[in-house]
Amino acid sequence: MYIFIGGIPASGKSYLAKKISDETGAFVLDLDTVREEMSKDSKLEYWVNFFFKQDEEKYLIETSCEEHWQNLVKQSEAFWPTILSKVKEVMQSHKSAIFEGVNILPHLAKKDFSFPGVFLLGESFNEIFERNKQDPRWGKTEKLQELEARLFFNCDRTKYKEEAEKYGYKTFTNSEAAEKELIHLLNFSRESDLVKQGYNKIAEKYSASRDQFSNMKYLERLVELLRPGVTILDIGCGSGVPVDKFLVEKGFKVKGIDFSEKQIKLARKNVPQANFEAKDMLELQNDEYRVDAVVSLYAIFHTPREGHQELFKKISSFLSKGGYILVTMGVGEWEGTEEDFHGTKMWWSHFGAKKNIEMVKNAGFEIKLNKIDAGGNEKHLVVLAQKI
Repeated sequence: MYIFIGGIPASGKSYLAKKISDETGAFVLDLDTVREEMSKDSKLEYWVNFFFKQDEEKYLIETSCEEHWQNLVKQSEAFWPTILSKVKEVMQSHKSAIFEGVNILPHLAKKDFSFPGVFLLGESFNEIFERNKQDPRWGKTEKLQELEARLFFNCDRTKYKEEAEKYGYKTFTNSEAAEKELIHLLNFSRESDLVKQGYNKIAEKYSASRDQFSNMKYLERLVELLRPGVTILDIGCGSGVPVDKFLVEKGFKVKGIDFSEKQIKLARKNVPQANFEAKDMLELQNDEYRVDAVVSLYAIFHTPREGHQELFKKISSFLSKGGYILVTMGVGEWEGTEEDFHGTKMWWSHFGAKKNIEMVKNAGFEIKLNKIDAGGNEKHLVVLAQKI
């Protein structure tokens, strides 16, 4: 249950972190404060004091946006190992925390943070200027504080936005909208942890129960449509049985991802011919895989339904024209928890069948089959579709 807030100076990161902390009880780590502590490290002293050692007026007027951004990138990358160490310390001692600071850059967060976050850009130049006057970064005079604010607004703002979008993070100019998103992310972190812990807890028990679902006939239908030996990605693969075992036995190359480490451990044991990776489907990026078909059974509805459309678009990017997907989704609209799912608490989030089918179509697929399957004690929507 962790989130981060990055963004330009004077954009309200600290204020927002404190406000959310007051509402949720989450611990706040101000990474700008950590940066000041680094001044005691002789190896980091150069970058701690880099901006303060400049002729400020000359730097703010003559330095290009690209050069300034590269200075910030170099500073952040120099600080990053220490920042990660502090973050890990907090995660070991607090179950819920907010990390905020200007040195959280999108490419660094994407590489090393396993939790979500947002980037604040500030709503207007005047807002940033007023905030900067209250807590100036360098400037001792209002003229210098205005020049700083212009650099933040005209340069940093553009760079943070470009980089955040490149790495799949949301940006906000409005603090109220950012607050709603962050509260949602904190809540989802709890739900995501619930799902992950649940499947780790019941890994072997759930693996044995998968046979109650009548999904094999749908897999056989998919197999009939594919060329022999092509590559199939299983998203939310679980223990690898029966799905991936069946596909490997049919001669296909199989890749599987699941964010439950115990499920992946079982999958590697159960289906050694396949390639399995412990990975959260919410961390998937466009064009990350190149496969001929994607299978995702009983998995997508354990992620927030607001993100299902985007997830289907990412899946579409993994396929060439003519590729196939076979997925299961919810039948009715619902979001909530079940207290006893094979002996553990579990969380679901899904729309109804009609909207689910629309989302698949909107991602560039033609529906080949959609059926309400009543295997075991549950009902699921099964969709087989081809990319057009």
